[in-house]
Amino acid sequence: VMYQEMSFNTVGLNENTRIKFSIQPNPAKDEIEIRHFENGPLDVQIIDMQGRVVYQGTIGQPSNVIDLQRLTPGVYQVILSNEKTYSAQKLLVL
Repeated sequence: VMYQEMSFNTVGLNENTRIKFSIQPNPAKDEIEIRHFENGPLDVQIIDMQGRVVYQGTIGQPSNVIDLQRLTPGVYQVILSNEKTYSAQKLLVL
């Protein structure tokens, strides 16, 4: 299984400004841990394949656990963002 990381930058920003983060485990069933390497809080969105936001919150610690028990099995995008940029990764929920 391959997962592709996608990142998007606000116009005019250097590509090195993307948010670096990891999701463990992936695929996941009950919960995920998101680890990031940014200073300050980040907004988190989990979006289903129909474009609906199924989770939204803010994380402030370098390591954060998110409960997935309300999500149905499928493929999702996890997006982390701040006032400068954002990055996305695919998440497979079993």
